[in-house]
Amino acid sequence: MIRRPPRSTLSSSSAASDVYKRQVSTQSTGDRFLVLREGNLVISLKKGDKEAKPMSVTAISSVVPVPFHSAKMEGVFAIHTTDQKAMWMQATNKAEAFEWIHKLQQAMGVS
Repeated sequence: MIRRPPRSTLSSSSAASDVYKRQVSTQSTGDRFLVLREGNLVISLKKGDKEAKPMSVTAISSVVPVPFHSAKMEGVFAIHTTDQKAMWMQATNKAEAFEWIHKLQQAMGVS
């Protein structure tokens, strides 16, 4: 079951690169924080965690919205990796999910 996270936080962009931070929920592991920075996506357990291993956006094959009838929740999107794995994430709402999709696709160079 996907849990709805508390309010999200958004960081402004820096001059060097886009930084986009949000708290999301994953289907199997509960709340996580995502950070998109300098071509890497970091999924961490705690806000500001510097120990999490980054995943290059080149390891992402697609980012797509998950329909409500499949997820049974609003604001769910899927990150598919080049090694055939899929991660379902949930933003606080549908608009925020589409922001994530757009930012990740921009970082991948497909949007």
